[in-house]
Amino acid sequence: MKRMLWVALFAIGCHETVSSPVETQESTLEAESPSVVDSLDVERTEKLKWSEPHQIAQIDWTEVNKHQSASPGLLPAAQSAKIAGLGVPVLLPSNPELISRAEIVTGATWYAASMNHDGINVVIHGSKQSENLELNVTDEARELMRNFTVYRTHEIVTLTFNMYGVAYSLDIECAAPTTDDRCNKDETVMTMAENLVLAGGQP
Repeated sequence: MKRMLWVALFAIGCHETVSSPVETQESTLEAESPSVVDSLDVERTEKLKWSEPHQIAQIDWTEVNKHQSASPGLLPAAQSAKIAGLGVPVLLPSNPELISRAEIVTGATWYAASMNHDGINVVIHGSKQSENLELNVTDEARELMRNFTVYRTHEIVTLTFNMYGVAYSLDIECAAPTTDDRCNKDETVMTMAENLVLAGGQP
């Protein structure tokens, strides 16, 4: 009799449904408080925003074509070929020693150029890709944001500005950042930005 009872109990146990890890996780989430569920919804919404396409700025090519052009032949032919059909105005430092050493990489909506000479490394980046941000600022503050802004991070001098609908950043890094006035003072990066030349790009 005991043997028959044990067999019956064993048979019942074998027919019990074992929850899968997914079902267990779903049950756990359903049991969570509303605040946890709300937080998950917010996280999903934010992640969806990350995948949304950014806006592409409209370039004022009429104004671009008025910009001073780089001297012919300064930029190596291999680098010129990279930006020949790029839909972004490619601005580079006017210093012949820098522009002749430029190494350029490009994307569909941006470019970046790196140059090294005489103890400094210069990197300039331009992008027409933008994202709308809800900024509660005055018109005066907004206009200042379009002009040159200089700051320093890890001994690298960075200047940012907007021109022709493109967002640019210009970085200068010195081999001797604590003693080289080109990194200690703003004049070098400001002067370089004011004298950038148009090396390529087209509508």
